[in-house]
Amino acid sequence: MNAAAAILLAASVLHAHGTPQEPLSTGPAHAGYTDAVTMRHSHDGPHGEDLLRIELMIRCTCGCTLDTHTCQYQMQCGESPVFTQRILAALEAGESEEVILAGFVADYGQEILGAPPREGFNWVGYVTPWVAFVFSGLLIGFFLRRNVARGRERAPVVDSDISDTDWQRLRQEMKALEKEDW
Repeated sequence: MNAAAAILLAASVLHAHGTPQEPLSTGPAHAGYTDAVTMRHSHDGPHGEDLLRIELMIRCTCGCTLDTHTCQYQMQCGESPVFTQRILAALEAGESEEVILAGFVADYGQEILGAPPREGFNWVGYVTPWVAFVFSGLLIGFFLRRNVARGRERAPVVDSDISDTDWQRLRQEMKALEKEDW
């Protein structure tokens, strides 16, 4: 066992036995809490997956436009921990995902959701990129097909107005240019 592995093992043993440790975050996000685990922001346990999924659906209102989970660890604002505690309390009370999201929408409006619900006029936002993608592909295919077809047509051969003596003189001058050292 090398020294780094021994240090990591010792640190994990100390952590497991409740020895005081440095806070995971000293930013304002945890509003006086020493670390995220004390604040019960853990995705372990019976509600861990649901908590993470709902945090990723709700945008933080601090102005960062990140989801609640990402904002809590990157921006460290004071808004996202409050949202996390609200979500966790609702999950522990037995509320469903739809009820929790509806509560946030009732308090903050549709803008709180990371993605608008797939209903009504919101479908335009979901369908338009695919329609534009298909239309662009068809347009590019049309122009390529038309230009390839045009490229197959040969230009008609036109009789030249240049006499044989002029052609001969032109060839000689071209050969003279090739021999010159520029």
